[in-house]
Amino acid sequence: MTRRVPISLLASSALIFSAATPALAQDAAPLDAP
Repeated sequence: MTRRVPISLLASSALIFSAATPALAQDAAPLDAP
């Protein structure tokens, strides 16, 4: 796999991941809380 990954794809992927992670954590928190 020596194919170059477009920087735009890498940036959008990182942006979506960083945006989705806090949302998932907030959604899971109330389930654990009494």
